[in-house]
Amino acid sequence: MNTSAHFGEFFKTKRQALGLTLREFCLQHKLDPGNLSRLERGLLPPPQDRKLLEQYAQHLAIKPGHGDWYTFFDLAAAAKGRIPDDLLQDEDVVHAAVLRVGAAVVAAHRTGADDQNIHGHALSTFET
Repeated sequence: MNTSAHFGEFFKTKRQALGLTLREFCLQHKLDPGNLSRLERGLLPPPQDRKLLEQYAQHLAIKPGHGDWYTFFDLAAAAKGRIPDDLLQDEDVVHAAVLRVGAAVVAAHRTGADDQNIHGHALSTFET
């Protein structure tokens, strides 16, 4: 499953928790149902504009500082292949990430992997 789909599933789950169909949600918030359907199915990537994401979060009744708030923004960042901004500001997290990637690169070099395989191996250290 792609990371856009993870964001879309989360979005859909939060919308359904409000008891709203896709069309009702779109009418209420003046959104295009076709685009929202594609977003929820992972066919359209989540927006990367912070203000738009905050607006969507507000529509979904996700409160700032709540765990779901961070999940929402983390999934949007992951879909773009980015590390969430709040994590980049945490020196311990950045240090741990660099160590994980570095260890993966060293291990891949030892196995004689080519550059493309090394890149893939390094990225796989972050998969859950």
